[in-house]
Amino acid sequence: MTLRETNIDFIQNVNQQFIDSLPKDEDKSWEQVFDDTGYLINFKHKDDGRLLYPTSLDEHENAVLNAFIGCPSRLLMNDYRFLLEDDAPTKAPILEKLSKSNPASLNLEDIHDINEDIEPSWAMVEIGNYLRENKLQLSQAGIHSEGCALVILGLGSGRCIPHLIQYLKPSALFIVEPDIDILSYSLDTLDYSELIPQFTGTSKAFDFVVAPTPQSAVNQIRSLLTVRNLFLIDGMFTFQSFDTPFFNLTKKLLHSSETLNPINYLGYFIDELHMTMNAVVNYKHLKPKVFNSTKVESNDKHAVICASGPSLASDLEMIKNNREKYAVISCYSTIAKLLDSGIVPDYHCDLERHNDHLLLLDKGIDSETLKDVTLCCSSTCDPRLLGMYKECISINRGALTPSVIFSESNDIIPNEGPDVATFAILSAIFLGFRTLHLFGVDLGTADRSQCRLPGVLDIDRRVYNIPARGNQGKTVFTGQLLIDNRLAIEQNISLYKGHFPDLKVLNYSDGVYINGAIPTKPSEFPSIIKSAPSFSGLSHKFVPYSETHVNNSWEVADLRMRSFTYIENLRTIKNDPFLMDNLYKVSDLSNAAGKSYQDQIPIRFYRGSMFRTWIMLVGVYNRLVCEDHEREAFEEFSKKILNDILDSFQNLTFEMIDYVETIDSVDDFAMESKLFRSDPDSKPLVMSASVAA
Repeated sequence: MTLRETNIDFIQNVNQQFIDSLPKDEDKSWEQVFDDTGYLINFKHKDDGRLLYPTSLDEHENAVLNAFIGCPSRLLMNDYRFLLEDDAPTKAPILEKLSKSNPASLNLEDIHDINEDIEPSWAMVEIGNYLRENKLQLSQAGIHSEGCALVILGLGSGRCIPHLIQYLKPSALFIVEPDIDILSYSLDTLDYSELIPQFTGTSKAFDFVVAPTPQSAVNQIRSLLTVRNLFLIDGMFTFQSFDTPFFNLTKKLLHSSETLNPINYLGYFIDELHMTMNAVVNYKHLKPKVFNSTKVESNDKHAVICASGPSLASDLEMIKNNREKYAVISCYSTIAKLLDSGIVPDYHCDLERHNDHLLLLDKGIDSETLKDVTLCCSSTCDPRLLGMYKECISINRGALTPSVIFSESNDIIPNEGPDVATFAILSAIFLGFRTLHLFGVDLGTADRSQCRLPGVLDIDRRVYNIPARGNQGKTVFTGQLLIDNRLAIEQNISLYKGHFPDLKVLNYSDGVYINGAIPTKPSEFPSIIKSAPSFSGLSHKFVPYSETHVNNSWEVADLRMRSFTYIENLRTIKNDPFLMDNLYKVSDLSNAAGKSYQDQIPIRFYRGSMFRTWIMLVGVYNRLVCEDHEREAFEEFSKKILNDILDSFQNLTFEMIDYVETIDSVDDFAMESKLFRSDPDSKPLVMSASVAA
């Protein structure tokens, strides 16, 4: 059998679809070029005769390979040398405020309403203290590449790949090749029957990325990395075979902090703890109605959605003057400004689990005003928030522990965030409105000196550093988080227009253009709304969960035992915290994909805080410039750090479970609301990207 026949015979048993997608020889744009001995030396394009390799195949690939080995291109998760600096933090701010020494000493009252990933923040401070006290030094990059991810940008003949594998010892191999013809020809030059088995197994990954654009290629790689976060622990190597605009941009996008978002977006323990506590109390005692996609009833009414972009300020009086023609839906922090302007919304949307609504009362808002308002919110919102409104319709958010515990069929609503404006648009659609008017959904700003509507409740920490197409035809400024929100809104508009062809979304903002929403000038609003039917309220078919369902779901979740088992597994692994096989286990324990809902419960609870702490310790360990006995001492120190964090997980989880199972009503939910956050100028602990040789 030829090498090509061997490859086809092997691959079709693994992925028949891939073999079926390969073009026939006569349909290929490229043809192979051989020397007099029949040895492949290049590829030539059939249309214009250009050569794939500027010199010969071997000469080019050897030059690129030698250049890479001399100076590998590597995306690092973090450069931890900042921990050695004299001005590095010596105490974790939240623990210092609480007069506590480590997370294991915290109780439920201590952490109530705190919105911070405490465990990794504390670990970072302790690691820095240890390094400075012991006068240890760190290199910029880890000293090992074993277990890394290797991305090949441009396959060519593929003859470089075995050398790269031998040199780096990766556990994941992603081959980016936008030209299916070149990919097909690699069956003649690369032995996939030997290559693919090296990347088969629970701790391995192998994938072809055939994408038409650099952004789509990077999106596919990031998606693959989400499944196995371990591959990012100590660097992703990128081997670029060809100097082309496609591969240059792909590498630039890949070597950015956005690639690390799968780790930064894993959630964190204190947040999951609060959200689960709130959802249990809400479902047991307040019994909110639950959005369900099978109970949506369309109507001919109009809805005005008010978000907190600065463009809303000039439209408030107009919205107030035409009030009888539509429902007003406010987004989170916007409600304070609406009430100050004499506009009482019909619906208010909130996704946050901490009780920022107390700021409304601090501002002197009469709580009776809110009794005329229906709250649309996450099941994880503070129970005292739900009790302030006329009624509540809750949503099960797709990625959260409570949704895994309590959801029934058709009641997890995907793509509901990341910001409340996205949720408000979904709420309007599920309430049956088919004409939506967006005000203040700016997702950016036309004037960077004014990025937020004056008079809203929260602090805006967004960065507006990306120019973008404006809704009213002029360039505006936005940031990556707001771009993510825009994409979510666009996906939802596209999805639900498929379900409801009469859905119409008009955008009056001077902020970012939203595909699928019609750019409309605010001056056109009165004439558009003139023909709308009057609005005097809606009925809907959403109902609460039954008491039996709530109690049975909580019992089946068995959070005590599942959490205890999960934490005990981690305690065993932490006894040898840097062993590669154990790191694979840590990766698996942080990955909920493909697992049953019940098995996902403890994973979602602990994965973010646990994984970020572990990879920080691994990253520092791999960068230590020290003697063997100093490395061994750091390993013992790391075990203690992990043990204290696991104690914190267990103590607070059990205390939360005990608490929600013993209170008899929401009136017993009386922990002090501290409402203090990190200092406004402080930065949250996130994984940052750098590139190093």
